Amino acid sequence: MTEWARPDWWDFAACRGRHDLVELFVPPAGIDTGQNRRGIHQMVPPELAHMCNVCPVADICYTEGQHDRYAIRGGTTAQHRETERRRGKRLHVRSI
Repeated sequence: MTEWARPDWWDFAACRGRHDLVELFVPPAGIDTGQNRRGIHQMVPPELAHMCNVCPVADICYTEGQHDRYAIRGGTTAQHRETERRRGKRLHVRSI
């Protein structure tokens, strides 16, 4: 089994250490997989949107989270990233 290594940029993330927000960033594990789980985050909650907007590493978080099917990454939902990926677009995190 390969151990996950935390990326260096994570130390600078605005959400670092905010364990109280985990359920907002990532849907609870008990939720069914597939479309239902991906569709949970239709919009980024305002508190997270603000945090991502001022985060110094939001762009790299977004880039590295391109294929994350569940979590909010770089101020975008998994559903939003998937839609934009299908359209061949690159979102600009600061404009969301």
